[in-house]
Amino acid sequence: MNTSLKLDKKHKNLQGEYPLYVRLRGKLYNGNYSETSINTGVHLKENHFVNGVISPKTSNYTDKQRIINSILDDLSRIISEIIEEGLEPNPKFIKKEYEERIHFRELKTPQIQSFWKSFDEYLETKKNTSYGYRKTIITLGNHLKDFEIQRKKGSVENRKDFLQKDRTKKIISLLEKGKSVRDISSRLGVSTKTIVKVRKYVEI
Repeated sequence: MNTSLKLDKKHKNLQGEYPLYVRLRGKLYNGNYSETSINTGVHLKENHFVNGVISPKTSNYTDKQRIINSILDDLSRIISEIIEEGLEPNPKFIKKEYEERIHFRELKTPQIQSFWKSFDEYLETKKNTSYGYRKTIITLGNHLKDFEIQRKKGSVENRKDFLQKDRTKKIISLLEKGKSVRDISSRLGVSTKTIVKVRKYVEI
């Protein structure tokens, strides 16, 4: 799997800058190559993009470089997870996974921060109440935080459990042999939902 930066010179804004993309290119199970791109949201002038690298002369260089590094770090993490699970990195699947994580992050993180901020504000309004009452609220907050941590751990563990290396390879092998979802489910004792999810990955 190769990642690189590229300017889309077909689209120029009023400032004479072009959108910058991260290009993903990799080999599929069938031997063919697949390629896709992710928009970084960064725009550059052509002379500020040399040999695939942003020139320090570009405006807001530090901020733009930070955005790009963040995207590359996220993609590298996703690729590493896929390899650890015994799968070949698929450019389109990686892009889909990246976009889903960004969407989840945008939806969930502000809500979680807002909740705990509100919780702290509520606790502050109770500072003149009895110690026992405040302790009850604090204990409740600690339980909620523990639940949040365990839920996040469960999410990671469930995903790794789904993509167990040996089981996934067996499913892919049987799919490639033309076996039906029901037949594979019967042979391996795996739910049809799991098989469909693996098939969806392979077909991307």
